[in-house]
Amino acid sequence: MKNFFSLFLAITLCSSIFAQGTQPAVEVTITDVTTETFSAHFEPNAECASYAYLAMSDADIAQWTTMMGMTVDQLIPIWGITTSGPDDHTFDQMTPGSTYKILVLPYDANNTPSDYTYIEVTTLSTGGSGTSVINVEVSNITSSSALVTCTPNEETALFYDGLVTVELYDEIGQDSACSILRENLPEPLYSTDNWEWQGLESGIEYYAIAFGQNSVAQWGDTTTVRFRVLDDEVGISENTATPVVIYPTLNDGTFHIAGRNIAGGTAQIFSTNGQLLKTMSLTSDDATIESGLPTGTYLLRVVGSDGSVKSGKVLIQK
Repeated sequence: MKNFFSLFLAITLCSSIFAQGTQPAVEVTITDVTTETFSAHFEPNAECASYAYLAMSDADIAQWTTMMGMTVDQLIPIWGITTSGPDDHTFDQMTPGSTYKILVLPYDANNTPSDYTYIEVTTLSTGGSGTSVINVEVSNITSSSALVTCTPNEETALFYDGLVTVELYDEIGQDSACSILRENLPEPLYSTDNWEWQGLESGIEYYAIAFGQNSVAQWGDTTTVRFRVLDDEVGISENTATPVVIYPTLNDGTFHIAGRNIAGGTAQIFSTNGQLLKTMSLTSDDATIESGLPTGTYLLRVVGSDGSVKSGKVLIQK
């Protein structure tokens, strides 16, 4: 009886091991990690006909399973990538210094899923323990837009930036202005922000504001740059790294574009709804443009020979 029981137990254990070995599975190997990305290699076993994978933080998993009314294994194939065979993928736009789960749901040849598995990966942290400082540059100022470039120093782990009118800034103060920006931005920034602000009010003064935190959550200096949006009748701002002007702004369709590094560049004229109407080569640093366009308001985009881009407004009256 004892020998029979031992034989029965051995057969049962072998059957269990064999069954586990035939389950579809995917081996996941992390191949690269940066501050905002990580890459993984996916290697399915012979029993895995296909699989779906997805990367999320624990907070995102909790949020979306609750909002969608789904379990994790239901969420993976809907929001994830489904494939078969070996695969390599880079997950981007991740938050520095944060932990994510790479979730994998394998299927057998009958499209029956096994239990999902996961591995964790943590993105590299940014910043240091010194003072966070954000450099702010304002250029390409027109009567309705401005290009704001915010560059964090190496001590910055995250930062926020934005525009506030001088009137509001003077009324509420710097701390409140920063709080408003922080509360209204969906998430902080981690690398250089190069953003052209549109829809600004003609002739109004603004502050471009940027402030950041270091790796130990200490707020650094707040940088402010005051600038004035041009009046409607003024052409391209001369407060740019490569000054460019158009004259006369109000004209009969013939006007000039002047500035450094203009020769060898191009000029494009757009309608106010964004339709490209003309593209012209610029042969000198004081080029004459004969647009041939009817009365109206047009947007001008100038690309210099050095790759700089400037924009402005042209008013044609015939």
